[in-house]
Amino acid sequence: MLAAIIVAGATGRIRIDTVLLTASFAIGVGVPLLVLALAGRGVLERIRAFRTRERGLRIAAGVAMLALAVGLVRNVPQQLQRLLPDDTAQLQRDLTDNDQAAQALGLGGLVTDENRDLDNCTNGADEPQSCGTAPAIRGIDPWECTRSRSGEQRCDDCGRDAACCGGW
Repeated sequence: MLAAIIVAGATGRIRIDTVLLTASFAIGVGVPLLVLALAGRGVLERIRAFRTRERGLRIAAGVAMLALAVGLVRNVPQQLQRLLPDDTAQLQRDLTDNDQAAQALGLGGLVTDENRDLDNCTNGADEPQSCGTAPAIRGIDPWECTRSRSGEQRCDDCGRDAACCGGW
């Protein structure tokens, strides 16, 4: 359900169904967590050992929270992920490294004057190849741009200077 909310939010069109989906997710997750928190609070209040060590546990939890925040800022999860073996790499090779997959992933006979040169490139080349001019991108709106108070034009999408605002 969370993936559906993310996709709905990424489209940039927030409608009533997106709001209802998000609210139902929040309630569905929030109510059980609230029950657990209240039950846990009642249990912890009764445990004398916790009361005597409460200050130390709070300090340890705060240090752990700060360490996690620093780890996220320093991109530690991505570095750890790179250390783990890639279990899907062999599956990917099995699916794509054969003639049938290459034919299905190729142009599939839809050759036009715009994309004729793209089929000349090979997948997995060691060096960059010249595959001709990329086909025109159709069916998208031009980037939205705004002018700042100083008169500079800025792209609303990337927030950078207006190089992308001039059109395709």
